[in-house]
Amino acid sequence: MALAEKTLTGSISQVSLTGVMNVSAGLTGNLDTGQKTSANDYNTLINKPKINGAVLISDSSFEDLGDHVLTNDEILEILIKAGF
Repeated sequence: MALAEKTLTGSISQVSLTGVMNVSAGLTGNLDTGQKTSANDYNTLINKPKINGAVLISDSSFEDLGDHVLTNDEILEILIKAGF
């Protein structure tokens, strides 16, 4: 199998590689993973998860997330409708 050198330029969001890598040949280049953030600090994350459009921050309540706590009657009604 002939060795081939490939150069990738531009903005790459997803790459899939198949084949065999000759480890003794080595690998050189730079890998830029974009904006970096510490995995230890949730507040610095970008694209924080959302529920009903509300970003999950601090101690969000059901009401903060656009929902409410179910009453016992509401839970019972759901269970009856589900056939339990």
